[in-house]
Amino acid sequence: MIRIFNIHDPICATCEYWIEKDKNIGFQNKKMFIEYGHVQGKCLSENNTLRNPHERICRNYKRWHMLPEK
Repeated sequence: MIRIFNIHDPICATCEYWIEKDKNIGFQNKKMFIEYGHVQGKCLSENNTLRNPHERICRNYKRWHMLPEK
């Protein structure tokens, strides 16, 4: 199942440290969003702990470099 998140939300899904193998940028009606295939990803800044993509930013948040600036 593909899940969709706003690219401007400061959440795990938009963080460079949040790794999920199916993480990608998608388009729908000329709007960009983040799509991913799994419920959880690993956070590299927190010793590879599992995180949900909608979790709010932490002190180590670093915006995913492929995303456009807000």
